[in-house]
Amino acid sequence: MQGAVGAGGEIPPATRFQHTIDLPALAELTTGPTIEEITNEVKVAMEEDTALCRKATLYLCHRYSRRTLKEIGSYFGIGESAVSQASHRFKLALDNDRKLRKKINHISKRLNL
Repeated sequence: MQGAVGAGGEIPPATRFQHTIDLPALAELTTGPTIEEITNEVKVAMEEDTALCRKATLYLCHRYSRRTLKEIGSYFGIGESAVSQASHRFKLALDNDRKLRKKINHISKRLNL
């Protein structure tokens, strides 16, 4: 980008972030699964453990549903920060549990994620 550098070696603001302008529009075109679709798939795959089922559903909703923290929290009856915290904790559990990771990958494939 020769000629795009301003005085003092700085890249002008209009040029600096030009490549990210279209990303929000792209996000609007791609829709994730609904919270209900994720909930149903998780229930089918993890019917034996309701607490784990809830955590997995929350994690997948946070990661893939394209819903706000407020919407997800409202569905689960918890606050926005609790959604983030629970999702982060579940991700840590996934990193350490191959069997759980395999189940979540299976659910993700069924949801076309």
